[in-house]
Amino acid sequence: MTYGAGRVGPAFSFASAGARVRVPHTAALDFDATQDYTVDFWMKVGPQTGSARTLVEKNGSTYPYSVQLLPTGFVTAGFTDGTNPTTVTSTGTPGKVDNNMWRHIAVVFKHSAKVLDLYVDGSLNASQSYTATFGPLANGQDLYFGGRSDGSNSFGGLLDEVDISSTALGLAEVQAIAAAADLGQCQVATFANWAARRSLNGPEADPLADPNQNGLANVLEYALGLNPTAIGGTNPFKSGTVQENGQKYQTFSYTRPIGADGSRCADRHRLRARARDKSHPAGLVRLCRRYRDAFHHAGTGEPRDNYRALHPRNRAG
Repeated sequence: MTYGAGRVGPAFSFASAGARVRVPHTAALDFDATQDYTVDFWMKVGPQTGSARTLVEKNGSTYPYSVQLLPTGFVTAGFTDGTNPTTVTSTGTPGKVDNNMWRHIAVVFKHSAKVLDLYVDGSLNASQSYTATFGPLANGQDLYFGGRSDGSNSFGGLLDEVDISSTALGLAEVQAIAAAADLGQCQVATFANWAARRSLNGPEADPLADPNQNGLANVLEYALGLNPTAIGGTNPFKSGTVQENGQKYQTFSYTRPIGADGSRCADRHRLRARARDKSHPAGLVRLCRRYRDAFHHAGTGEPRDNYRALHPRNRAG
């Protein structure tokens, strides 16, 4: 296995036969039919011939998840307790993914509702319901990307941002991952958790409070990944309010220089701050969502861009 140009930085490249990635077994990556979980990743590959190719799986006589690419170019995913295999397969033109383009795949194992959902590029492509009651799925086997433990079912493409989540992601969450594209995933901590990690208490933990008196309400520092207690430094942001449809909103503007080529995107990553939930027990699991969903682009100007927080100010004044 080598690395190639990925959807987000380097990606796993399985150009040679038998190439694969092995992740040692951990209970955090093993599941049973009493749990909900999600497998998602980016993939890029051209047409494949022969047998099905392994994308992501914990294979054994029983297994909680196996995601493969069929020779037809469609993706199939499933689980089994050794007796009752259950699968879902992508369909139609959107579900055919062997076109040498980056495609996002998410398989939601929603056992609580007895249904498998398969998303392609942020859209629900196929679902499979079931009625059987399953025995154990967890198998204690290692996790593999790009091929099985013996090197068979070798995948001849690229995989990136492989993510195993111990929850059933919803449509909006899958869409957010696919829409983030080359910006990658980022765990959206709740405002309450963010405030607690920043040691904000009492009135200072209010979304509209400004503990460091820099003109930015907590909700804006939260969405931008800034430190609400940092004192000093140059602040490129200006804060204010706007009345709209009977609601008062916190607003801000960010001034940045125009690039030499006239572009306005040189500093785009300042507005798309990343964060990672390092408290999650599975080191492999990159449970990330982007903060950018907290904002709505509300008009631009040269050289000032204005953005409005979607959090309404629900009190007078």
